Amino acid sequence: MAGNTASPPTLSVNVKPQSVIVVVGIIGGIIAAIAAAPEAIDAIDTLGERSIAGEIDNGLNQALTKSSEEHESGRFTDSKPPASISPMSHGLFGSRNSFPGEGTVGNVVYRADDGTTFICDWSVPFIGANSAGVTIGGTHRGRYAAQAVSNAGNTSVHMSWVVVQLGPPFIVNKLLDIGSVIPSGSGSLRKLLNL
Repeated sequence: MAGNTASPPTLSVNVKPQSVIVVVGIIGGIIAAIAAAPEAIDAIDTLGERSIAGEIDNGLNQALTKSSEEHESGRFTDSKPPASISPMSHGLFGSRNSFPGEGTVGNVVYRADDGTTFICDWSVPFIGANSAGVTIGGTHRGRYAAQAVSNAGNTSVHMSWVVVQLGPPFIVNKLLDIGSVIPSGSGSLRKLLNL
């Protein structure tokens, strides 16, 4: 029928509250370990009326490879998104308006080895609120989690995205690396993580 659009498929996950705490703790530990230093963010070329200093944190045990990039408005600065982001590292870039009275709105897409894509988008409009988002696509999207953070302001707005892998052995390794303690009485690790 004309005018009808199909809803995108949704991913439903049965997660125990303890699992959420563990995953949130892991993501927080990964962000702290691989986030860019403030000096690195400040060094990104962001001249313009509307601009972002973008940071993509790769919390995976594999490199992310850039597969595409686009702007609805604006352009990348001389600090372009990297072609790849090493495991447990970050990639930085800048985006700004092209003309007076314009914002910067765009996205960059990175791909994991299994074909999973991470669409990192941003908007710093000339009028209106800033936003950032991340969409995970592909048949293996349930193996990953991602988060986008948007900040307020007009120029050099720090936007960040973090990508992590879910499930063993990755979570087990990160629990050991970060030194998290599994609460006693919570059963086996498989039960805690609802596996």
